[in-house]
Amino acid sequence: MTHELKTGGDRGYLRIATEEAFATQEQIDMFLRMVRDGTADQGMVSLWGFYATSPPERATQIMDRLLDLGDQRIDGISQSHAIIDPVAVRRSIA
Repeated sequence: MTHELKTGGDRGYLRIATEEAFATQEQIDMFLRMVRDGTADQGMVSLWGFYATSPPERATQIMDRLLDLGDQRIDGISQSHAIIDPVAVRRSIA
């Protein structure tokens, strides 16, 4: 981190990572059916058409991480992000 982390941050907010984002295989299968059958809008076609069907390493990593609910997710969080105690943040705001 290049700046001090404080409530409100020096930028007026705290940046929260989105490791909570996940998808089930059933969701992804449904999204891809929509892409294939034409019921998906242009944004969905662009996003899921790329991430769920493209061979670039970044796309496959994203898909692997979305589907993982185990060790890979926990390891990624602990290795690359500071853990914020929500109770401490609430106390400092009050």
